[in-house]
Amino acid sequence: MLESWWPRAESNHRHKDFQSLRFNLAIACQRPQQLLRAGWTAFDFEAGTLLLKDAKDRGGSRDHLLPLTAFALEQLKPLRDLNKDAPTPFTSDGKRAMVLTTLSVAVREVSDALKKSHKVPRFQQRDLRRTVETMLQKLWRRKGSPGASALARPHPGRAGAALRALRLPRREAPRAAQMGGAP
Repeated sequence: MLESWWPRAESNHRHKDFQSLRFNLAIACQRPQQLLRAGWTAFDFEAGTLLLKDAKDRGGSRDHLLPLTAFALEQLKPLRDLNKDAPTPFTSDGKRAMVLTTLSVAVREVSDALKKSHKVPRFQQRDLRRTVETMLQKLWRRKGSPGASALARPHPGRAGAALRALRLPRREAPRAAQMGGAP
């Protein structure tokens, strides 16, 4: 169902907000606060990774190194083009990091559109993350994985598997090196 919304997001007036949402979906719905805090320095385009800092852990900050698949890089490219001079790809005004409310409003607009067009029950940002997390856990249990702890380790196919489960469109994107490296 998201596949019907996906292409229309590009022409929406909230393009940057929706593109940020699309990128987060492409990296398996990471915690939005962590994602929105990530500046350009968190991206290693040569290695194809994104480093997110988790300040939520009781034992102090924890790093999460995520692989950037070709699909994720394709979703990031418009943000790189639009926000290359900004401190972060996730900004609506080119100066400050996007606030969580902005991303939540984008999710609500998607939810409303899907409710209207496909009678999908309304959902929120946290529902997306919880759903992807549950789907990934089921996927790993089927493959005989050690469980949820395996989700913390980067694996290039993980985001793609979640997106296939969500029935999002799959398109081939250029490799990170072909995208010109860092902004």
